[in-house]
Amino acid sequence: MDENRPQKIIGWRLDLVRHRRWWKGAEHLKAKLELYALLAKSQWASPPVHVVLYMDIETWQRSYQRWLEEEGLSCEFPERFQVMIVDGNSEPVRFDRELVRSLSSEELRQQFMTDWLARVDKVIEESWEADKRLYPEFPPEHLSLHQQSQSDSILAIWSEAVESVL
Repeated sequence: MDENRPQKIIGWRLDLVRHRRWWKGAEHLKAKLELYALLAKSQWASPPVHVVLYMDIETWQRSYQRWLEEEGLSCEFPERFQVMIVDGNSEPVRFDRELVRSLSSEELRQQFMTDWLARVDKVIEESWEADKRLYPEFPPEHLSLHQQSQSDSILAIWSEAVESVL
């Protein structure tokens, strides 16, 4: 352990990327169950678990927001649970006509997903850089189960004098 590294893990941070397009068949039910499990873990797990869900506006409105409303829950989340909408706030993806003509609709959708994931990864990376307490570490098994995409991550929150907002 290097000298600059803090001494004790005081929590975990889950950065999880979710998109409706990835759900096939009844996988939306699995995502719904995961939402409630993550809410519970962010409230009662020890050491504390900070959850940040990254998604597009359609996934939020058509799925997550609706699931919460169906259960009579508000969208006011506990302190250690956040939803980050990563959508059209950045430069729009522009395709030239030749490219559009040469790609199938599935290839265009795949290009959109690739561009969206690149924006999400950039947002996550900036968040990590802002919090110097975050370090990779082997997480408990009950947190590893939430790793579903290449952009998902689990970082340990170490006891350090650095103050940051999660």
